[in-house]
Amino acid sequence: MRKKKADRRHICEISKALFLKKGYQAVTIDEICDQAGISKPTFYAARLTKSDLLVNVFCLDEKEIHQIAKSPLGALEKIEALCDKLYARLLLSGKKILNDLLAVSLERPVFEIIISPECKNSIVDAVLDAQNAKQILSTIDPLQLTQIVGSWLIGLCMQFSVSQIEGTFEEMHEGLHALLRRNGEATV
Repeated sequence: MRKKKADRRHICEISKALFLKKGYQAVTIDEICDQAGISKPTFYAARLTKSDLLVNVFCLDEKEIHQIAKSPLGALEKIEALCDKLYARLLLSGKKILNDLLAVSLERPVFEIIISPECKNSIVDAVLDAQNAKQILSTIDPLQLTQIVGSWLIGLCMQFSVSQIEGTFEEMHEGLHALLRRNGEATV
């Protein structure tokens, strides 16, 4: 017997497992509903789409974000720590899921796909703090700089996915530092 009310977290967990096992394109809404024990109308009543569920594969959970945001790290270290978590999540999800993300990104901005509002806000706050401390570029709006960093991070992972080259955290940090330069000097 099917549940009458959808548990969003349960649906996200089920879809994540299916996407990682079979790939995004191979999984159907019917299959997600069957595995979650809900009907299709219940799925849609939860206001979820298949691409929304792909987001879950990449998004950091709020505890991770909150832990970094409230840590005693400096602003630049918080940016780096959040990027480390996102980068690890992207790389660990595998090349097939990254390719699926690339396909879904044609439907909506990639930045919105993998970075939750909580993560975006934490990065924006850290960027603003670093700008106020004159540690990084201060001529760019913090939200725009956050979007640039997020898009660059996604692009880097896509490059590794397409080229079949393994990415390293050191390479990611070098690129991040270059993005955050101020007056031609690396400050990170």
